[in-house]
Amino acid sequence: MDLIEHLTEPFLFQSALLQETAPALAAPCAAAAEILAQSLLQSGRILVWAGGPERALAELFLHRLWHGLDRERPPVAALRIEGEGEAALRPFTALAQPGDALVLLFARPNPTATALRTAAHENGIALVALGTDVDGTWFDGLAGGDVPVELPELPPSRHGELMLFTLDLLVEALDAVLLGDFA
Repeated sequence: MDLIEHLTEPFLFQSALLQETAPALAAPCAAAAEILAQSLLQSGRILVWAGGPERALAELFLHRLWHGLDRERPPVAALRIEGEGEAALRPFTALAQPGDALVLLFARPNPTATALRTAAHENGIALVALGTDVDGTWFDGLAGGDVPVELPELPPSRHGELMLFTLDLLVEALDAVLLGDFA
């Protein structure tokens, strides 16, 4: 196999993956955009926590919330909760207010994601969880108004690509809801 053929394979894989996952991810992304928009329209904020390599994706997500994607718009009120365990839980409980929304990003659920999910429920905070639940049990712990955006199990690099694409779609959908059009 030559290098060009080797490099072509990931493009073809990504294309097939997006076609395969589009029907399953479109509705949760739309529901998540509605929850985030409602939070912002009620003077709430979007709080974002990510574990592991997803921290870099959380930074990109925040950047896109602040600066937009393809069109000019004011930044939205969003900030990142950093750390693991108590280092993440304490700032969240100190900052979170009714009307806020929490976005959790993870490759696999971990104790911090679980603790933040519980704290969000205890404080009446809307929750959007984006990740992979291999055991199929973590998303079962979400409340009725929470939105699970469940990604398929993939190798780490492909998981990150799909998560970034999904986050971009979420920002695009949020823009459409807030700005009232689908330009």
